[in-house]
Parts: sequence; structure tokens; C-alpha cells
Amino acid sequence: MTIGVDEFTERARAFLDASAAPAPDRAARWGEGSDDVGLFDNSADRADSPAVLAARSWQATKFAAGYGWITGPRDLGGSALPIEHDVAFSRLEDRYAIPDPTILSVGLHMVRPTVARWAQPGVRESVGRGLASADVVGCQLFSEPEAGSDLAAIRTTARRDGDGWVVDGQKIWTSHGHLSDVGLLLARSDPAAPRHRNLTMFLVDMSSPGVDARPIRQATGAEGYSEVFFDGVRVPDSHRLGPVGEGWQVAVSTLMNERLSIGSGRSNRTVDLALLMELVRRHGDGSALTRDLAARAYVAQRLSERFAASCAQEVLDGGSPGPRFSLGKVLLVESLNRTAELVDHVLSGRAVADTTEWGTYAWHLVGLEIPAYSVGGGSDEIQRTIVAERVLGLPKA
Repeated sequence: MTIGVDEFTERARAFLDASAAPAPDRAARWGEGSDDVGLFDNSADRADSPAVLAARSWQATKFAAGYGWITGPRDLGGSALPIEHDVAFSRLEDRYAIPDPTILSVGLHMVRPTVARWAQPGVRESVGRGLASADVVGCQLFSEPEAGSDLAAIRTTARRDGDGWVVDGQKIWTSHGHLSDVGLLLARSDPAAPRHRNLTMFLVDMSSPGVDARPIRQATGAEGYSEVFFDGVRVPDSHRLGPVGEGWQVAVSTLMNERLSIGSGRSNRTVDLALLMELVRRHGDGSALTRDLAARAYVAQRLSERFAASCAQEVLDGGSPGPRFSLGKVLLVESLNRTAELVDHVLSGRAVADTTEWGTYAWHLVGLEIPAYSVGGGSDEIQRTIVAERVLGLPKA
């Protein structure tokens, strides 16, 4: 018998009370502690960094207590509960000071459900449970230098060789690829087959000979992404996900999970709105322009949050992450752009040069990190096209 949401929430609250401290109100303690407002955890740059170890430890703690994969199948360590229980736990968890889970987001929200649905027995159990408990960190090996936003145009090849496959090619902008244990790899397996019927999905051991994951240093100084090279990498057929030539179907299911994760706000780290308004109060000039920019930033973030909540509710009501969810990413990026615009106006040079004043220069990260949101998960242009054609029914350009 499934436990009710109310009883589940009470048990979850007791677990969180015993395992984590309440999240502080940063606006109420201005000038204290770290003033980091980055959208990504830039300290998670090594597999043994404290940020990575803390995130993995917290996920393992949740998994052991039955909260690591609330909706997941029991044979993979999940609790097999309805999605409303998962949403209830996420909302409750937001109230506590927990490690930044960014390093695990791709593995938990994209790789894990794909493995659960498409992986072969043995691999499904070992990797699925490993991802859920954070014993295994996963990445998504889709984007390529010359494929742009056209995923079907990838050039990485997988050639059949005996009881396995040999992979050659390159992927790029792989989130935490150099920190991952496994990678979800889409490759061209039959150059003679029709488009969308020539792809196969694999689960690659990132420590395999021939895999070279090179961190990409960004303008922020962080190395959250990598380019990954494959030179004669052997992948056993037991690590193939889905039928040969049906990789596009597997990829679409992964992208649907990604759309759900972004559209419902589950994998987004947003700006602390109370802290942003406190910044305006302390450093703004009170002019009509400042008030207008502050209002625009406030409304944009609230709109993004409300849309994410409506997407989550749609799933709770039995819906699936359809094309409307693409609007969630568009609204999120719009919100971040309005925030950056406000910060630039209020702080001016103090967001460009470090004066050592608390809560000023730290905001420069927001502007530098927005492009990652704008491109990641499908570029803004792709998302707008999806909304135009598949939601509004507008003709193709």
C-alpha cells in the first residue's frame, strides 16, 4: 500500500531535520559568510574536491534512507512512489542547507532514467543503482563540434567488432565529463542507413582505454565542461542501450527527461531573489530606471518559478514532458538576463573590478554563466522553434 503524501512528508521532514540544518536567509545576514552567487558550483572541479564529495555523500545518505530515487523502481533501489511524493520531497529539501547537487544532476535526471528504461539486465541493475546512490557519476555524450544543434548529424562512429563495438570520434561541452564514471554515448552505427535510423546508444566506461576527457576552462575560471575524445574505444554489446539503429528513440527519451528537469526547475540553480532585492536596496540609486529594472527582474524570476511549478503540477496530474516544457528554459534564461541587466546597472564597475567589498564583485559570475544556460539543454533558438511550431502551431520557417 502506497504511503500518503502527508505521512510521507512528515517522515521526510523528520529525516531532513536529523540530517541537515535549515537553509539560512542570506538577505537577513548581509555581509556574513560567502557572497558567492554563481549559478554553478565552481568548486566542483576535481573528483576529490570537497564539493563533489559532499554532493555524493548527501545523495548516498538519501539513498540509504529511501529518498535517493523516490519514483524509481524498487529493484534499482527506488521507492516506487508516485511523482507527487518526489515533488513534495524536493520542495521540502529546498528549505535545508544541503550540498550543491549540480555535479549529479545529469546522472540523476537524464542518465539514470535512460539506463532504467533501456539498459540490458546486469548493466541496468549495477549502473542504475550506482547512479541512484552516487557511487557512479554519469554524463551525457551528445553534442559534437560540427553537429551544432542538429543531434542527428553527429559524426562519432560505433563499428561492430566481434561481440562488441569500437568507438571513434569527439564530443564537446560535456557537463562534468572529466569527473564522470560512465557516459551516455550516442554514435553513428550504420553510415548507409537513413537519417534517424543510423544511430545507436551506448553506456561507456569513462575509464576505458582510448577515452580522453579534457576539461574546458571557461571565462569564470571554472572547468565544469569537457571535450571528450574516443580513439578505438571498445564497448561491449552488453552496454548497448536499446536496439541497434534505434538510438534516436533512446535519445528522444533522454531529452524528454532533460526537458522535464529544466522545465520544472528540478536541475536549475537560480539567483536568490531576496538577496538580489537587498542588493538593490543597499546599492541602488532609487531612480525610476533602477525601480523599473528591479521590477522586471523580479517579475521575470517569479514567472519562471510559476511556470516551473505549473510544469511540475502537469506531471503530477499525469501529463508528460511535452514541447510546452521548452518554454520553461526560455523563461529561465530571460529571468537570468533581466537579473544581469539589473546587476550591471546597480553595481556598474564594482561588478567588473574586485574592490573586496562583500556582495558586489561576486555578482559578475551571473553574467558570465548565462551563456551556459542559454546553450545547454538545447539552444534558446531551438526551444523557441519548438514552442512556435509544436505549441503555437506556427508554420515552419
